Amino acid sequence: MLVSHFVSRTFTTTSAGTGECKLTVNPRHNNICQYRLDFDSFNIAQPDLSSDCTQDFFGVTGGSMVPKLCGDLTGQHIYVNVEPGGGPIILTMDTSKTLDMKRDWNVKITQIDCDSPYRAPAGCLQFYNETSGLVKSMNFKGIDPPDEEGSAYWSRTSTSRRTASQSHRTGPSQNNLQTLASPSKIILSRDEIIQLKDKTLSTQQVDGTDVENNYRTPRFRRTYEQDMRQIQSLNYGVCINAKVGYCDVTWTQSKAHGAYSFTMSGDASVPSDQLKSEFGVENCLTDYVSINGGVFVDPEGDTEIHAVRYCGTKFPEVKTKAQPYVLHVTTDVDEGTDRRNLGFAINFRQNLC
Repeated sequence: MLVSHFVSRTFTTTSAGTGECKLTVNPRHNNICQYRLDFDSFNIAQPDLSSDCTQDFFGVTGGSMVPKLCGDLTGQHIYVNVEPGGGPIILTMDTSKTLDMKRDWNVKITQIDCDSPYRAPAGCLQFYNETSGLVKSMNFKGIDPPDEEGSAYWSRTSTSRRTASQSHRTGPSQNNLQTLASPSKIILSRDEIIQLKDKTLSTQQVDGTDVENNYRTPRFRRTYEQDMRQIQSLNYGVCINAKVGYCDVTWTQSKAHGAYSFTMSGDASVPSDQLKSEFGVENCLTDYVSINGGVFVDPEGDTEIHAVRYCGTKFPEVKTKAQPYVLHVTTDVDEGTDRRNLGFAINFRQNLC
């Protein structure tokens, strides 16, 4: 197998994007049927508030359909199918010249022969040849959940919290600034810290008096509720190779990635005890995962429920015997009623007969 790399120029420098950059990969002979792309490192701009990759994006042409991708894909992989004896595939990275940020990517490209045992089945954008593992959606990354008692309050010097009903500070003074700089256990809300930074940057001392800087450039911040890491317009399969002597597979939400490790549709900015699982073609119409032959136990009625589609903000333990084992991912362009959809992190486990 021939291996090559598509690597960014810089890894730690904050700078504007460079526009379009293309890599043409030619097959080494006429018996190449597939390419595997491993994102050893990959960090470019996040999708916008509608989950679209508009600032930076990555794509592949010349083979089977690959969706437009962006954000953090480190550790992910995809397969690109091609016709043997066909032309090259082209990798395109387009980074915005108007956005300053740290970007880096290192994409390993492996050419796979048509008769190779490492070849993935057709129709699988991702393929796992193992009995257990973790599947994450594109650009998934766990983010601290909202405070169970209300607004999120936190401090780097204390693990205690307070609720919104407790006293709220306004307008930091010079004494506030001195107190914050000291190693005390002062607890500020997220909004208070932003106000403190804004106040510091937007005022200057003239004869001991704070004077507002009216020329200050506005800065846009994505709020907690606006953080949408799920990418829109996805339609792909994640395949698991069925092993001999194993009769079914169990899909479970990853506990290691927290209570918010399955947030595909609806409002995921709520406390964890309000997260809700949805299922069925009647409820899951926009963003969802599909598992053919899926069966789970209703925790309320202790009865088995058969469903193919799963969505919402919580994922039940689902078993299936239907082969081939495929988790199909679907997202649309409508995020009007969705808040803080991060995507998913789901474990799979094949079970002995």
